[in-house]
Amino acid sequence: MGSTSVLQSISPVETAAWKDLRSHYDKIHNVHLRTLFADDPSRGERLTAEALGLFLDYSKNRITGETLALLIRLAIVQDRRLRCRLRTVGVK
Repeated sequence: MGSTSVLQSISPVETAAWKDLRSHYDKIHNVHLRTLFADDPSRGERLTAEALGLFLDYSKNRITGETLALLIRLAIVQDRRLRCRLRTVGVK
């Protein structure tokens, strides 16, 4: 089994983590950025990252602390699934 087929066999959309993220999207997708900034005055500082001369500003996207937690959870779940799948096809 090639690495491409291994990756295709672990689609994230079948996980509970994805369903939770989708449910969160359904709640937040119509929330205006003005509301997010009003509800969280520190979001302009809190939702940024800088490394190697690159500055990322997530604050101007419909993202919250909950969104970040759900995305991290999905990444962890997918990493575990990938590692298990690779072990079953003999990749260490």
